[in-house]
Amino acid sequence: RALLSDLQADASEAEGIRVEAAAALYRLGDKQHRDYLVASLSNTDVLARRAAAYCMTYLNDEPDPAMLLAHLDDADAVVCTHIAAALGVHRSDPSAVDSLVSVLRKTDTNALGNAVAQSLGEYGADAIDPVLEALKYDAKSEHWTRRQRLVTVLANPDVKSHFDEDQEFALYEQWQRETRDEVKGDLARLLESLEGAEINEAKKTLADHITALCHGADAARDARETAEKTFEQGQADAGLPTVGLPDQDLQRGIAAFE
Repeated sequence: RALLSDLQADASEAEGIRVEAAAALYRLGDKQHRDYLVASLSNTDVLARRAAAYCMTYLNDEPDPAMLLAHLDDADAVVCTHIAAALGVHRSDPSAVDSLVSVLRKTDTNALGNAVAQSLGEYGADAIDPVLEALKYDAKSEHWTRRQRLVTVLANPDVKSHFDEDQEFALYEQWQRETRDEVKGDLARLLESLEGAEINEAKKTLADHITALCHGADAARDARETAEKTFEQGQADAGLPTVGLPDQDLQRGIAAFE
């Protein structure tokens, strides 16, 4: 500890080394270095900024979210990665979700993207709508791996458990508009994991909407009633189309292409 204290206090040492020493001392319990570490986030030395950003995750008190967000767009991806991780630990301001989603929509750096996705998962229900909006607006983007990371956020158990019916329906719509097989497959698996009464209702609502657009509201209502009687109640509703076949055709067998 004495050596670390000497390094941190030596003004002739490189800034990166001094900040790394302060970070180590802080983690050892010397909390008086906190303000120095926060100030070092604005240091011109990238190594100093990296050391300071790394330490933000371990701050004992709740840091100002605005302070962390101000450094989320640092020119260095490693600094951004550490800040993103810190925002996942210190979650006092849900508005940080929008900034994290914005990073996820722009980065192709694996370490940064993974850190942001993991941190967004910590925000639970607050992450769902911003991520769904991002998927919607980026549906035609050529950067499909970014959409794939957005889906991993929604698949996080802490996020997935908070889906409501409207959000599941929005996810189903996203699955329909998605054109990239890899992302479409991830969406399908997420939908399957959400499968239940809520998503079934979402499918019914979508079917009603499409039928109404094509054939009118009355036809949509009749189709809904017929489907419910046939598939849920086990009844042969009068509105269900039927086809008559002679007995001899049934005995002979009917080929699939017929």
